[in-house]
Amino acid sequence: MSQAAPGTGLRTVTEPSESRPGIARFAREGGRASGLARRRLTLADVEAALPPALDTPERIRMALELVQRWACGGLLSGSVAGSAVRAGEAALKLYESQLDRERIEDLERKIAELEAELARRGRLRVEP
Repeated sequence: MSQAAPGTGLRTVTEPSESRPGIARFAREGGRASGLARRRLTLADVEAALPPALDTPERIRMALELVQRWACGGLLSGSVAGSAVRAGEAALKLYESQLDRERIEDLERKIAELEAELARRGRLRVEP
């Protein structure tokens, strides 16, 4: 179908013809690409895609990889992506400190057991 472009006297063509095969298909594809380029993430998108908690290294890795893809795809600004990465780094640091604390507690229990065993054998004086 031809229409006059307002104020130009030129006609625009949106239907295919022998000289313009597939123009409507190309226009639709271009419109879709344009829409995708302007797309922004919604809270629902983020909540559905991200892991429910950053409580294991695997979940932290998955979340950071997703943030990387979103940022590279233009769905996140650099500052938002940077904030998300910092949150992942903080979660990983917390996870590591919990592991360290658990290990320290295990070692403290083991030391107490060994000191008690040595005291029973009379080989250790435990000083207060």
